[in-house]
Amino acid sequence: MRAVDGVRAAAADVASSLEVEVVAFASAAADPARRETLALFIKAVRRGASLVGAVPTLCVDPAASLDALLDAALALGVAVDVHLDEHLDATNVLIDRLVDGTVQRGLQGRVTVSHACVLSALPPSRARSLLDRIAEARIMLVVLPELNLYLQSRGEAAPQVRGLAPVIEALRAGVEVRFGTDNVRDWFFPFGDGDMLETGFVGAMASHVDDAEELTALICGGRRRIEVGDLADLMLVPASSFDDALARRPGGRVLVRRGRQVSAGPSDTSSDQALLVDAAH
Repeated sequence: MRAVDGVRAAAADVASSLEVEVVAFASAAADPARRETLALFIKAVRRGASLVGAVPTLCVDPAASLDALLDAALALGVAVDVHLDEHLDATNVLIDRLVDGTVQRGLQGRVTVSHACVLSALPPSRARSLLDRIAEARIMLVVLPELNLYLQSRGEAAPQVRGLAPVIEALRAGVEVRFGTDNVRDWFFPFGDGDMLETGFVGAMASHVDDAEELTALICGGRRRIEVGDLADLMLVPASSFDDALARRPGGRVLVRRGRQVSAGPSDTSSDQALLVDAAH
């Protein structure tokens, strides 16, 4: 529980600037299929975690661990953050089971799956069918452009595939898709910095999504534009256009949280045009 308490304490320190969701995420040493892990989930949720999560592939029986994770979410009344199918082996797919388990337990709209790289290795017809089912189950797909490009098909030779879930096809199927970053200068990815403009830039190149509104939604929690009545959580960037913001990823950004400026911007931005590029994510 030390990690949960630490994250909650850090979240309290930045509450004026950021909204932080705490995930009780089971490591390889805490298989969701074990009773001890369920007890830890219960403790974590009581301490303030609003999601449970895991990487089933790291467990002895990935299918059983995935089922147990969904069962825990249902029992505790929380959402799910599962990292799944981070590989390119089309013979080893667990997302089908995730979709079935989500629907069977009535967890539609409460499940997020990250990575799902294997979708890019499936035959087109099977991928389309699976994406349609993901959309029907209202499972959110988080693609991690930098990390997935860095790790997938990694070996002694240059990679022959991109390794990203098919973003364009997922959007066409009606799947809620987000870009994200899973790693900030850690063992898996030493170059991550958590900058969503950087993630949007890499994601645009890798996925070939080039529509400004769609890209905005991918990095801004689903928001495509500023609308009257929206919560005023905004990141303002000194740039002349969305393309300019992605191309330069400039500093001097201004964070507005619920209508109040909470970070200092550049001393003089009179010659620049402020552009919404992030919704405090």
